[in-house]
Amino acid sequence: MSKNIKPTRKKHEKKPPLFQWNKKKLEIMCPFCTLPHAIAYDRPSECGVLLEIQAVRDTWVNATCALCEVRDRQPMIRIGGRYQHVHACSPGKRLFLVPPKPSLLAKIVYNLPAKFHLAMWKVTKKVPTTIERDGETIGYFFDEVAQVVLPK
Repeated sequence: MSKNIKPTRKKHEKKPPLFQWNKKKLEIMCPFCTLPHAIAYDRPSECGVLLEIQAVRDTWVNATCALCEVRDRQPMIRIGGRYQHVHACSPGKRLFLVPPKPSLLAKIVYNLPAKFHLAMWKVTKKVPTTIERDGETIGYFFDEVAQVVLPK
């Protein structure tokens, strides 16, 4: 045989991993071996199995954004039965698959002056926000924000 022949992958097998509890710790087990053993995501196991973890998201075009109500060819993601742009088309607005639980405390703090919002953000990194459906406020909750902008 020639020494210049490179190995070629003939088959790429995929199986869902097995899970096992070991002393209050969940271990991911090899699905290919007859004697299951733990496998890790950061290195190949003794039998050559490599655990791959992927995050997958579909993008859509020619849909109407639920936040800015614009229909264009920009990529959008689907949340529930509605679409939103991948980029931040409406800063401060988000779609939720499951709406957050309304909070009476968030409603009380929301109605306080803006300086209380800033003080709360400095301590908790959260501010009170409205939950809206079809332009109508149906509740309040605390939301994490990167930065608080106060009106002048």
